[in-house]
Amino acid sequence: MRRWLRRHAVSIPALSHRLHEVEAKALELKQHAGEAIDAFKARVKAAGDALARTVAGIRERVTAGASSTAHFVGDQAHNLQATAGDVKHRAQDLYGEYPLAAGAIGVAIGALIGAAAPLSSVERKGLHGVADTTAKATAGLADKGAHAVERATEKVAAALH
Repeated sequence: MRRWLRRHAVSIPALSHRLHEVEAKALELKQHAGEAIDAFKARVKAAGDALARTVAGIRERVTAGASSTAHFVGDQAHNLQATAGDVKHRAQDLYGEYPLAAGAIGVAIGALIGAAAPLSSVERKGLHGVADTTAKATAGLADKGAHAVERATEKVAAALH
């Protein structure tokens, strides 16, 4: 560094002064009227140090927040896995103990999905007048089926608890 300073005819005090000016400008600080240069340099240094401490504090909080978020996500993934396993076992138990109710639930869900799906152009042409009548009848049947499944599910839930 000294070689560079000599080559460019810059003294260490001049470089120090220039660095101080750049730091003061970056911190948007200006020397007050009547303020000694040493006092201004001390104020700039104190502001720079305070900024460095603030940045370090923010970095620590962000790191701690990221760490706690990672732990939270891991815990929630574990809870979700456990819940999925419980749902699977309950569904298996329901099917084992009440196969007709499980079948009715499956049929009702299929009917609801089928009724909600739009007809293809081929279906629309082939079922021109029948489609509307069938859709209305299917909707009514699906509604009745949904109510029956709801009642059966309530009975099954009551029996499981």
